[in-house]
Amino acid sequence: MIVDVETHYRPAREGVGNAVERRWTEDGRFHYSRGNSAADVDRHLWFMDEAGIDISVLSGQFGNATPERVKSWNDACAEIMAEHPKRFAGFASALPLGGDGAFDEIDRAVNQLGMKGVHISARPGGLFLDSKELWPFYEKIAELDVPIDVHVATNPDGYDGLEAPWALHYVLAREFDITGAAFRLCLGGVLEDFPTSNSSSPISAARWRR
Repeated sequence: MIVDVETHYRPAREGVGNAVERRWTEDGRFHYSRGNSAADVDRHLWFMDEAGIDISVLSGQFGNATPERVKSWNDACAEIMAEHPKRFAGFASALPLGGDGAFDEIDRAVNQLGMKGVHISARPGGLFLDSKELWPFYEKIAELDVPIDVHVATNPDGYDGLEAPWALHYVLAREFDITGAAFRLCLGGVLEDFPTSNSSSPISAARWRR
């Protein structure tokens, strides 16, 4: 079985245009506007069939998301999962720093909507992944026993040496940053304080089968 774990789904209900415009500022920063092409489920399925992909794991991709937008995306993703249960799984959108209300939404997404994990940025709220402010979020994830998918930050700060009047920052800074994020998870105390292994969890395995 071939599983694609990096498929962004953007519900058409969000009302954006059909085109995706990419551009770079003079200092090499990447900017883009999103389109509705990622909302076309038939297009997703066609691509999956052409590429030989059995299952795609859907995730959102937000900057400054609101609780309402997170809930709306999770509901839309659950609809697609229900319509195509053998082709799509979902990683819940989440607000790691959102407190009890955000954690209740994560709980709902996993236990009621059937999400298989949680999708976050490598720089949630501008913080590094070993920041103690994220410990309540990790506690919730450990309680639910689901994996976290960490997505690269679009324009991570702290890489001034990679600023250039072309796409150097976009191409390299994100890769340096996601590598640093992985090391912070491994060496910054996260794994020591939250050692639960999801890979052997019968609850997790059951979620993937249903």
